[in-house]
Amino acid sequence: MFDSSDRVIQSLKKIARKEILKGYILESEGFRSLRNSVSGEPVPVYSPSGTPEFWIVPYVSGAKSTGFAFFDKNQKLIRVGVFSPGSKDVSGTVDVSYFAQPPSEIIDDIAAKFAGYSLSKPVFSYDGTPAKWSWRLELVKGNEEARLVYILPGSWYEVKGEKVPDMEG
Repeated sequence: MFDSSDRVIQSLKKIARKEILKGYILESEGFRSLRNSVSGEPVPVYSPSGTPEFWIVPYVSGAKSTGFAFFDKNQKLIRVGVFSPGSKDVSGTVDVSYFAQPPSEIIDDIAAKFAGYSLSKPVFSYDGTPAKWSWRLELVKGNEEARLVYILPGSWYEVKGEKVPDMEG
């Protein structure tokens, strides 16, 4: 279980903010998009089997996320990354709202395609590797085997042939 106390949340935000103020980031062309960013709200990320794995702290500039900091579950910084290198390229930025919940229009699209299925509560997770983080959604219909869907900032996909892991303790 993640310690998601206010103390931990504030600590993650503070460490993430300190990281983008370091000289190597401020001077690097590839990290310029972080210059005017602040630390957003930390998001806990769970493994596909439901165990706590790591935190993502999005870097925020206006309504967009320009990059991110990954922390292990013990709040140790793992890495910092950007969505669009350079300060003028915003094509790869992500709406900040994505880190709070998957886009409603995508949920609506999934619900329409899988009419008759119950949709689980979305969980921030990853597909196979932590580098493929996204919202994970399970779809259940009667006695059928559950289906897995991963929701990216602007699209979604179903993972076929994989069983939904047993989340029971």
